[in-house]
Amino acid sequence: GINAEYMGIVINRMAEEIKKLDDKIEDAKKNYGDIEIRDAILEKAKWYHQHKDYENARKTYQSAYEVTTGSSKKMDILFEILLIAIDIQNLDLIRDNIEKCKKLFEEGGDWEHKNRLKVYDGIYNILIRNFKEAANLLIDSVSTFTCTDIFSFKELVFYAVLTSMVALDRTVIRQKVIHSPEILSEIRDIPFLKPVSYPHLTLPTILLVQISVVAVPLKK
Repeated sequence: GINAEYMGIVINRMAEEIKKLDDKIEDAKKNYGDIEIRDAILEKAKWYHQHKDYENARKTYQSAYEVTTGSSKKMDILFEILLIAIDIQNLDLIRDNIEKCKKLFEEGGDWEHKNRLKVYDGIYNILIRNFKEAANLLIDSVSTFTCTDIFSFKELVFYAVLTSMVALDRTVIRQKVIHSPEILSEIRDIPFLKPVSYPHLTLPTILLVQISVVAVPLKK
């Protein structure tokens, strides 16, 4: 049928693309150095990733990781694996790669990578329902956020505020959330957080009202 014929064409084209990527890797191995080999392997990994072939993408990123030197470059590859792990919600894979990143940072990673790692660690703690740790990590990430590969700044603020509402003490919320210029600058545009119900109140007071409504029933 038409569908079978179309699928055959797609499969053949994908096989051709993979062969081109494999040829590029072989050429790099024969004629160039480690950097070119790594870049060629990463190109193949990203191709798998874009086509949502997560298992082959993960394995290929791992191959690239093994020929990579330098803590920051290695962390970049682990972040790609973490994106896959979060997409498929493989908690063991997320945890293991976060631990690898932490060790790499201790060996010589830079602060930009540490700040990105806080976001991934925050997401992991949301997934395992450790909301207090998630809130602390995400709030700490607000002023240094660069991790746009996983979500937008507005989404970071949303998760930071939401987790803080259910997990942090009010005094901490007041200090780190209600009086955070970065959070206040975004919160009016975020669904479920924007203050449409309280037009006569100042924004810090609005946040206090919302936190009281959400947090009180959940805290002993």
